[in-house]
Amino acid sequence: MNKIELLIAFAILSAALSNISSSQQKTLYNVHVDEVIDGDTIEVSGEINTTVRLLGVDTPEVSSTNNPEEYGMQDTVQKRNCLSRYGDKATEYVTERINNTEVNLKVDTLTDRRGDYGRLLAYVQTENTTINRMLIEEGLARLYISEFSKLEKYRTIQTQSRERQRGIWSCQ
Repeated sequence: MNKIELLIAFAILSAALSNISSSQQKTLYNVHVDEVIDGDTIEVSGEINTTVRLLGVDTPEVSSTNNPEEYGMQDTVQKRNCLSRYGDKATEYVTERINNTEVNLKVDTLTDRRGDYGRLLAYVQTENTTINRMLIEEGLARLYISEFSKLEKYRTIQTQSRERQRGIWSCQ
């Protein structure tokens, strides 16, 4: 390889690495919600095609048994059934608001970009609100403790929701 070919190869490689680096640093994506898997997981396409786990929230399971102790409750059949109903309600809530619509995904720079199972961790933003926050406010999700910038804000919202016995907190 002569010097010119080497310089051209280096320039192409630099440009390619620059594009990879900038796409890895991106924190806001405009996407279409293709499917709501459950209350805290969606499939999206557009600027990024991926499965998204809503950051900072955990809705009751719809396809497996819930453990009331994860919600600070005694483990009884009645409480498991109550949580299961709210898992369905959380899925319905998210489906009604964002399924087959355009939303923004906001990646929090304080947390890992990907969680368990390789899902993108993000806030799901509509024109008017953040779905993650609304799930906690409506009592359809509990706070999922991890490191993210809205942790304390979401903790306060959950405390208020719990005091009012909204949603899952009525299962106590």
